[in-house]
Amino acid sequence: MIGLKEIAETFNKTYEGVRSAVASLKSYRKGRKIYYSLAEVKPIMEKLISRSKKPASQQELERKKLELQCEKLRVEIDERKKNLLPAAEVARHFQTFAGSARSHLLKQPGEIAAILEGLPVAKIEKELERHNLGLLAKLADTVYT
Repeated sequence: MIGLKEIAETFNKTYEGVRSAVASLKSYRKGRKIYYSLAEVKPIMEKLISRSKKPASQQELERKKLELQCEKLRVEIDERKKNLLPAAEVARHFQTFAGSARSHLLKQPGEIAAILEGLPVAKIEKELERHNLGLLAKLADTVYT
């Protein structure tokens, strides 16, 4: 016996697709769960899978080819308009940002330790929150070139 969720996972199909495919089969109830005989489910699911694997028609292949060509042209246009950045430049910007964030975070203990010494817990929480908001504002205002 197998449930709908397990059928969907086993045959890599959606839950709704499986439910409609096995609707004509006899089901067995155990509590609130509904189960089906794997021997009855298997041929139905194999038939569904074989239907979905049928070769695409020439017209479908042409349509897909045109879609890919259009996408390629969109990328080329964006590249010429300078709407795209090279991956190396994006990586460099990210490394700059990460380095700046790391630097700010490493400074934090030294900056805040003296302020927090001897304060009650409630004030420590407020000071940490204030300091962290300031840190986030610094990061947001930093210009990364």
